[in-house]
Amino acid sequence: MRNCFLCFFVLFGLGCTSTSTLPQSISAMDFSNDGGGLVDVGRYVGVIALEGVSVEKAIESSLDSLSSCGFYDISQDANEPIVFAVYPSTAYHFNMVVGLYFKPNMEETLLKVIVQASTPLSFPGTTGTRVYDSMRIYKRLVEGITDDLSD
Repeated sequence: MRNCFLCFFVLFGLGCTSTSTLPQSISAMDFSNDGGGLVDVGRYVGVIALEGVSVEKAIESSLDSLSSCGFYDISQDANEPIVFAVYPSTAYHFNMVVGLYFKPNMEETLLKVIVQASTPLSFPGTTGTRVYDSMRIYKRLVEGITDDLSD
């Protein structure tokens, strides 16, 4: 019985993802909107332009949106305009990580959002769940940020 529990935790642990799986720098990041959407199973990427919004205000709004969406372990990079956060696993959903990358661009701030749902292990029926979860979280985050900035 003890070995069964150990196997379960090992398999579950292999299925988790962390913020280290996301790009750690914006230097080589492409902020064009080409190739956005679902780029891999469980990875959803999008770029939005926040017109008339400073990077600082965009980061502040993003931090609020992450908290209201249920993310925890929210961290802001000290050297670059990047925010990372973790969404917890539940009985029905895999854990997810998100990276928010901000770039000033004339009169707007470009925001690249990468949502990565875990698991490298594929069990029957999990692919659709990971795709749906990453798209759902992406939509909630973007709506939260844009709603907060429009108030």
